[in-house]
Amino acid sequence: MNPLLTKILGGGLKNAFTGISDLIQNFKIAPEKAAEFEIEKQKLLAEVQKYQLDHEAKIISMTLEENKAYIADVQNARAMQIEALQQDDKFSKRFVYYLTLGLILLTFIYDFLFFFITYPKENHDIINMIAGVVNSVCLASIINFFYGSSKGARDNFDKLTKNAIDNGYRAN
Repeated sequence: MNPLLTKILGGGLKNAFTGISDLIQNFKIAPEKAAEFEIEKQKLLAEVQKYQLDHEAKIISMTLEENKAYIADVQNARAMQIEALQQDDKFSKRFVYYLTLGLILLTFIYDFLFFFITYPKENHDIINMIAGVVNSVCLASIINFFYGSSKGARDNFDKLTKNAIDNGYRAN
């Protein structure tokens, strides 16, 4: 049997580690193979960097498209309001405000009814879901339409998230 294998297999734990260490030290790559491996490694690293740059460019492009779509959406709402204000009909000029007032009243009345109407116990979950949808969709949409807070809020959230990640915070 090979003396190195005899040392690894038959000499106890200390001799096994020493034998493995000797085996690793005796394992050498021919210099021409090492140069080939290094060239191949550099090619693979260059390819990975190319994919990384392509990926970053795609993300920037998608972010730009998203921002363009947001601006176009805001511009459409503004153009609609400008067009409505140029009408002679007072109802057309004030329609957005009437709609807003109606949605806000609907939301508050629906929420206020919880104090006076007793609902069946089986329906509490569905009623709470409807209340959540009405409150979030109606009120949040109105605020977003008039004040455009969704973009700023999202940007602030993104900044806070990036800052947390940069400082080593990881969610569980």
